Amino acid sequence: MTITRRQLLGRGLGLAGASLLAARGKSTNGFSFLQSAEGVRVTSGRTISTRFRKNVRAGSLLVAVISRQSTGPLAPTIGQVSDDQGNHWRQAVEFFGARYYGVDIWYCERAGGGNRPTVRATGLGYPVLPGITGMNIGLLEYAGATGYELCDQICQATIRGTSVTTTSNFELASDHELAISVIMGDMTAATVPAGWNSRFADLNGTCFVADTIDTGGSSAGLPFPAMWKNLRGGSAGVGIMATFVPKGVPAKSRRLVQSSYTDSAILPAGRGHVAWTSQRYPVNPKPGNTLIAFMNGSIYHPSIDCGSVVTVTDSVGGRWHKLGESGVDNHTGINISSWICPSAVGGPTSLTATFSNASQQLACLLLEFANLPAHLKVVNQERRTFGSDVPDLTSGTPLSAGDIAFAFRTSIFVLPEGPGSQRWQQVLSDTTGANALMMLNTPDGVLTAAWSGYVVRGGLDILLLALSPSA
Repeated sequence: MTITRRQLLGRGLGLAGASLLAARGKSTNGFSFLQSAEGVRVTSGRTISTRFRKNVRAGSLLVAVISRQSTGPLAPTIGQVSDDQGNHWRQAVEFFGARYYGVDIWYCERAGGGNRPTVRATGLGYPVLPGITGMNIGLLEYAGATGYELCDQICQATIRGTSVTTTSNFELASDHELAISVIMGDMTAATVPAGWNSRFADLNGTCFVADTIDTGGSSAGLPFPAMWKNLRGGSAGVGIMATFVPKGVPAKSRRLVQSSYTDSAILPAGRGHVAWTSQRYPVNPKPGNTLIAFMNGSIYHPSIDCGSVVTVTDSVGGRWHKLGESGVDNHTGINISSWICPSAVGGPTSLTATFSNASQQLACLLLEFANLPAHLKVVNQERRTFGSDVPDLTSGTPLSAGDIAFAFRTSIFVLPEGPGSQRWQQVLSDTTGANALMMLNTPDGVLTAAWSGYVVRGGLDILLLALSPSA
């Protein structure tokens, strides 16, 4: 199907020749498409919102696609997606590219149901730009998934012509997955991948969304492709894909509940804060859950030791302690540190960081986890600071099966293509090069966090942490 006009989400867009069952968004193997909604494109500001057209079902998988284009040099990162019904959201994949196109997929694994959530996406204060030329959001609802940790694989691709194939970065973990692919660029029309359903076509913002609600009975163990063709006038743009398994881990398993990221605007030279307060968790954490934060302060002028985060407190009296840090340097102005609150207090929760040197900028990734062990100790910490372009980091000693690992990398103007081997899961990607991975149950042996498709301009910083239950 070639899309040559603006089409509303989910309005009879099945491909000719596809079965009636598929055209209606039904699958006999788990997922089924329920509804969609389209936002009203905005041309200023850094927020966008829209509301589902019908009540959502309890337990549904909700997906938000956020597209934006800026005046340059970067498309602002979407740091948070939330709604007015208290659902938990997390990022699946983000990418930006030439001519300042940016696009994200965020998702809520299990909707509370009963109402029509209004979903809001928020862009970050950095990079500071003259403004965006357009920003929009599309919403999708799917039934049929069970459990948690539903996102399996992701993909980022650069568009350089009139076709592009978005292929999952690694092999799918199961059969009958849901796949959602998005492209955005300078094309005026596009043909969706063969056998896929067109769900969204914003010709003003040149953003196109398609899905296939069943990747097939033999998809496990193979990378999964989506080939877009006939990108009319296409020469630049970005493409992404996320796949979701029909059956995730049980509710009592280790799982990421929600995430939120901020990267504040940079204060002028000579100005900074010794203490800085982060954003709040979008949904009040559940008492007893584990809270983990990655944060750093940055100093750009003058070029001096960027220092470190020395204390973290939160607004409700939670007890935080440092897990590790990548190390100080006077080049990138960044020192990634990781902090943990083993048992959340609950209530509106923001963090206040105190820096050893007054910081011009704060970056903070907030994560809430359910069912992590009550006592965790650091069993491995590896780090790399400015001066090396090697895009991976390996644990110094073998890990035990069932350990928990995190890897956080930041570079300058990086184009991340996704995580490396051993089935890491991405929890953050931003347009300035920050990228966070997690593995909630490690295998036995040495663990490596790796990235590909990057462009390093002067070095990078990486922190790898492995945690193990302790008595």
